[in-house]
Amino acid sequence: MNVDQQKEIQAKLLCYSSLKAIQILSAMAFRKKECGINDIGQLTSLPASTIHRVLQELVECGLVVKVRTKYRVGTMAKVLFQLFDDDDYVLDAASLEMTRLNDLTCETVHLIALENTDAVYIAKREAKNQIGLRSVVGKHIPLYCTSGGKLLLAFQNEKWIDFYLETVPRAKLTDHTIVGKDELLKELEKVRKQGYAVDRSEHNPEVVCVAAPIFYPSGQIACTIGVATPKYRITEEKLEQFLQEVLVSAKRITEKLAQ
Repeated sequence: MNVDQQKEIQAKLLCYSSLKAIQILSAMAFRKKECGINDIGQLTSLPASTIHRVLQELVECGLVVKVRTKYRVGTMAKVLFQLFDDDDYVLDAASLEMTRLNDLTCETVHLIALENTDAVYIAKREAKNQIGLRSVVGKHIPLYCTSGGKLLLAFQNEKWIDFYLETVPRAKLTDHTIVGKDELLKELEKVRKQGYAVDRSEHNPEVVCVAAPIFYPSGQIACTIGVATPKYRITEEKLEQFLQEVLVSAKRITEKLAQ
């Protein structure tokens, strides 16, 4: 979309007061980066007070994420956009590999992305076994005690990790949950070095998960792909097999995003 097309759309949207949220999301999507209220105002001609009020509503429902004094389009908004987009990008690139992993393991396969200071399920393949997992697309889960979450946290910059550790409460959800700052930093360093993460019943005492990172061409982590299984159904041998396949899938999806 070029500048003239963007202005034309904004002019039409100005005629309808009920579409202020769409105006703001459209402006943010056009900017393709974090933007402040003044930036949005220049593109929409909306009053700053109106932009501020609508942004608060969009943040509350997860469509926009506040980053200090600026805002960016949230993961769930991107997922909604992608549902209407034939090119789909990340979800489309990951679709075949999610199906492959699901067929190979017969277990639940998740695609997980960062949303503010949480991880969020953005795609899922249900387990083929009789008993699966109660996870739904759009559900938020902690970063510090899930395999996908630990990867998303580990591949942020040092300043962001420090901010997370200082501001986000960490509850000991199971006997295996890592909550101490020093211990968690060691775990994140280990995750970065090995290029994958394992959740050995850290979030749910009855569930084990493995995940690997998917990267944008810029090198920034896009999301993670992983396999989750009930604890009683997993062995160390099977866990290693799942891990190797997850690593293969993550590499293939990363390569697709670079094409």
